[in-house]
Amino acid sequence: MNQTITATGDITDSDGQVRLRANWGDGDQNETELAGSRTAMLTHSYPAANTYTVTFWAVDEEGTTSEPRALQIAVVEQPGAEPDPDLVSVSGIPSSVQVGQQFTVTITARNDGGSSPEGAINASVRYSDGSDNVNVTGPTGSGFDQLLNRPAGYYPIYNSNCDPMTAQDRLLEAVDANWTNGEQHSMSFTVTPQQAGTLWVRVRTTMAADVPSCDYINDTSVPEGVSDTDQQGWAVRRFAVTVAASCCAGTCTCPEFASPIPNPTTTWQTHTDWIPSGGWDSSVVNLEAGRAYTFKTGCGNGATAEFDTVIEVYDWTSCALVACNDDGCESYRSSVTFTAPATRQYVVKVRGYDASEYGSFTLSYRRNP
Repeated sequence: MNQTITATGDITDSDGQVRLRANWGDGDQNETELAGSRTAMLTHSYPAANTYTVTFWAVDEEGTTSEPRALQIAVVEQPGAEPDPDLVSVSGIPSSVQVGQQFTVTITARNDGGSSPEGAINASVRYSDGSDNVNVTGPTGSGFDQLLNRPAGYYPIYNSNCDPMTAQDRLLEAVDANWTNGEQHSMSFTVTPQQAGTLWVRVRTTMAADVPSCDYINDTSVPEGVSDTDQQGWAVRRFAVTVAASCCAGTCTCPEFASPIPNPTTTWQTHTDWIPSGGWDSSVVNLEAGRAYTFKTGCGNGATAEFDTVIEVYDWTSCALVACNDDGCESYRSSVTFTAPATRQYVVKVRGYDASEYGSFTLSYRRNP
């Protein structure tokens, strides 16, 4: 909107200097510099269409004020003005969480232009490897005509050309069928990750200038996040959340160093070593996104251990705990099966349940067929 109002007034002071002060009725006020009696001028820009009560005073150099003069100003929307969506803020997205730890995202948007016959706040959620293994409840918000939660696989949603398509990511939308100038709305939803990995949350606000002609205006102006494109072809801000597995026994700590072992194949391979009291063995392997792997110190296939073991698997890039198992096999031995969230190096750590558990072990592992 940003319509500018100019006010002039004759101000006098018989024995000194005087200024013109204005309260513009929208929380802002300003004033002129001190000077002699004169015709003074003030300007103000209104961000939204509304009726405002404006109050003026003359103020001398001692701070003495005149009787106030008040008037009403009706600021109207310019005919034919396009909507101007503004993504005001995105909050509640953590940098890291554990599997099962929920967080609530709030997205706030405002229309700084003409009325929109279809304004919306949009968000999509999925893992970086394409997985949809995440629970999302909501959205909630006031002032909306529709609050939509579409899972991956839902048809139809519409791309930026207004063509129907099948949802690849979970899509959340809050729609106002008459989003007028100056209106500000917030949409919230709660996310509960169900697996370790990198979870992506993409956000935007989009407003229609003319629905039948597919004339939409998009905004992604918040400084946080990184620029990206969503499943519908719109520019968005993308936020990444590192989701770590929960520690299964004692304290799980990403090792500072690790030695490479042969990468898993579909045939069982083994790695044998010995750990001292309070120590551990850490091995680096290269894994592919979307493939399932098993690492174990029991349950057959050559796996064994002289002690009560715990197996931890870490993303070697972020040191996020990806998987953990204690007592998954006979005699307190361990077995962990997980799907790699990204193609990169991972560290497999074998340790004793506590300092009294140590000795030799054979780790068996493979890429599951």
